[in-house]
Amino acid sequence: MNLQKIAIFISYLIFGIGLLVIRIGETRNIDPRCGYEEGTELCNGYLYAKVNELNSADNCDDEADDPEMNINDELLKGCRNYFTHEKD
Repeated sequence: MNLQKIAIFISYLIFGIGLLVIRIGETRNIDPRCGYEEGTELCNGYLYAKVNELNSADNCDDEADDPEMNINDELLKGCRNYFTHEKD
């Protein structure tokens, strides 16, 4: 009887740990500096505004003519969101 309870407990424990591992694997890496998933264009745009200390959302597309800059809608959205969130 006691052995059966221990076996059931171990089974539940293994099942619970398995669910936890699956859940951890599904979580996204949120960058604390921008609040978006790390490496996304939203995060890059937010950080672009923050690092370059832009004065307003109008400055987000100032570098649009620079071929090295990959200016796209997601990056611009992240940049503009910098001005709608409270600054550190």
